[in-house]
Parts: sequence; structure tokens; C-alpha cells
Amino acid sequence: MVVAAMSVLAILVTEFTYVAQVNSRMAYDGLDQVRAHYTAKTGLKISLLRLKAFQQVQALVANMTGGAGGAASSLVPKQALNRIWSFPLIFPIPTEIPGLLPSQKEELKKFADSSTLAGNFTAVIESESGKFNINSVLEGYTSSALAPKTSASASPSSTPRTPGAATPSASPSVNPSASPSAVASFNPVEARENFQSLIQSIYDQKAESDPDFADQHRDFRVEDFTDSLFSYIDRTYEKRNSSVQEFVPPKHAPMYSLSELHQIAPLDDELFDLFAPSLTAGLTSGVNINTLQEPTLRALFPKMTQEEAKEFFEFRDSQTEDNHFKTEKDFFAYLAKSTSYYTESQLAEVKKELGAKGIRFIVDENVFRITVSAQVNQARRTLEAWVLMNDPKAEREAAAASSRTNGSASTRQETASGLKITFMRSL
Repeated sequence: MVVAAMSVLAILVTEFTYVAQVNSRMAYDGLDQVRAHYTAKTGLKISLLRLKAFQQVQALVANMTGGAGGAASSLVPKQALNRIWSFPLIFPIPTEIPGLLPSQKEELKKFADSSTLAGNFTAVIESESGKFNINSVLEGYTSSALAPKTSASASPSSTPRTPGAATPSASPSVNPSASPSAVASFNPVEARENFQSLIQSIYDQKAESDPDFADQHRDFRVEDFTDSLFSYIDRTYEKRNSSVQEFVPPKHAPMYSLSELHQIAPLDDELFDLFAPSLTAGLTSGVNINTLQEPTLRALFPKMTQEEAKEFFEFRDSQTEDNHFKTEKDFFAYLAKSTSYYTESQLAEVKKELGAKGIRFIVDENVFRITVSAQVNQARRTLEAWVLMNDPKAEREAAAASSRTNGSASTRQETASGLKITFMRSL
């Protein structure tokens, strides 16, 4: 009986100890999750601070040089200004960087130890306007939806609100010297054709350079993919190919995230990784000439040869000269001078076609995506935020005008920061 009692007690003690250890581990894991979340929020706030610094420095340079395109604007290259936000931020700051002195490494170590920040994080800020808006095939979600209003009669309520887009009252600051593209009535057929040509161009370039990829996806048809995509996001679109199996019912609404592309047949993970870098679900005020990549350029100007596209990027991204375009006019002047097909008369027609597709060009970035990945022990947390950069002065004036119209006082004109998080999610 004594031995039996001791055995039962041993089992009970072992079980109680195990349960206590599990509960303790769960508590510590939960604490690490909370710490990882707030570490990611810290990285997000630092990223917003970098964007605010970029905005203020940009405004200061514009005042000193007489505005963009001024005689002295080349004294401060756009590449130098963009480095304020473009390089990734890693914390703790690596000390194994070539060229650092031992004293500098010691200071960085002291700073990391005194910060009391748990774990580590990586914060990346990306330009969204250099990508193609996947929702631009819908009327009201094109680049012109965030274009500056030229008439007082323009109703702000006509601007849709989607994740990654601004509210109607927050019109983005666009450089006055960057004249907008010709505004034309939206043509959904041309917008769909334009998007399909972009996807086809990306696919063809990959297939030509990678025979294994071409063989593996030889049955993939861009027409079937875009047909399923248009049916998924557009309730007015009638699907043409009913033989393609749909994994989920059509949403009949704009996409809020590119992750929704995984629900479109017949797209697999490899194709998603191919198309996603050139696309965005956020509403932007235009295609940024100074950040767009080759697939987008070739889709917008299909008559441009591969050699001309290569020369374009070598010219724009020169490390020795500031060749970033100051205005849209400079961009079209370059095309007329450096391409064989796009003469001035051809470019006039291209502008009309792009206007019908709802596409306009900008030279200054005002829509950013911040991605912060934080880790504390084994806990990981990722935050994504889409940020719209406005002119604080314009925000205050808009708020004051709104208060006068509505007959009520507005406090936003006192706290306008120029930065607005339009959409954020935690992964």
C-alpha cells in the first residue's frame, strides 16, 4: 500500500510539474509575442519619422532651389534625398560594416544595450507608385482618382476608399511642375488590355530567360488568368472562359492586398512571386517615372525595344549624375529623343491612350509601404502599413475650408502632420 501510494503521488507530482512548465512556457511565449508586436511598432514609428524627415528636407530643398526644376535643383540630387527613406533599417545596427572604427563599433554596441528594446527588427520602406495598380481596371480606382482637382466643383465624395488609398479629403501633394497627363474618360476595355499586356510582358521576359520556367508553365495562359481576375474584382465583367475552375467565389470588389491573387486560378506560388513585385493593390496618384521598373515601362510603351529600355534605366539610375526626371515633360522629351518609334506625334497619341486607361505620371513619390519584421526569442511579428504623404499646409487649408463649409470648427488643421496611414495589418 505504501509503494502504491508513493507511485500515485509520484505520478501526480510529475503531472503537476509538467502542467506548470507548460503554463510557464505559454506565458513567456505570450509575453514574447507582445514584446515582438511593440518592437515592430517601434520600427514602424521610426520609419514614419524617416518619412517625415524626408518630407521636411524635400520642402526645405524646394524652397532653397526655387522649387523642383529650378536652376539650382541639381545641387541636391533626388538619389540623395531618397536615401533618407530608401535604405533598410536594421536594429541592432550591425557592427561588422566595413570601414567602421573600433570606437564606432563600441558606440553602436553601447547604444543597442542602452535602448532596452527587446529583440531585433528590420524595417523596409518601398515606393508603391513605381508599381502597377491591380485595381486600375475599375473606374474610380485609377491613378487620376488621387490626381489634384483642378476645379472647385469636383466632388470629393466621388473618390473611393480602399486599403492603401487615401480618404477623399486628403489629396496628396503633387509637384506643381509635374504637369498631369491628359485626362480622358475612362475606358474599361483599354484598361483591361493594358493590364493584360503588362502581365504578358512579365511572363514572356521570364520565359525567354528561363527555359525551365517556360517548360514548367507551358500550359499557363495569361488570358485565362486575367479573365478570372477581372471576374473576381469586377461585378460588371462577364467571364469568357467558364472552363477555368474557380477555387473561391468571385469577390466582385477591389482587392485590398496582393495576397488575394493566390485565390485566382490558375496562379501558383511561383507565378505569384513573378508578378507580385510589379503590382500593388494600393491606390496611387500616378506611375512614378523615377521608380518604375522595366516590366511596367515595357507594358506602358510596348514599342520600346529592349536595348532602349536598358539605356533608359542606365540613364535614369546613373550613379555619377542626377538624371531623375523633374517633370513629366522631361520624361516625354527623353522618349522623343532616345527612342526610334515614339516621336512627338506618336507621343501625343500615346498620351491620349494612357489618359483613356486612367494612367498618369508623377515624378515625386507620395505613397509608401512600410514592412517591419520583429523577432523576440522565437516570437515573430510583421507589420505592414501603407502611408500617404500630403502637404501639411494643404491639409490645414482643406480642413479650414471644410470647417467653413460645414459651419463647424475643425481641429485637424492644428494637427496636420502630412503623413496618413491609410491601411495597416499585422501578420
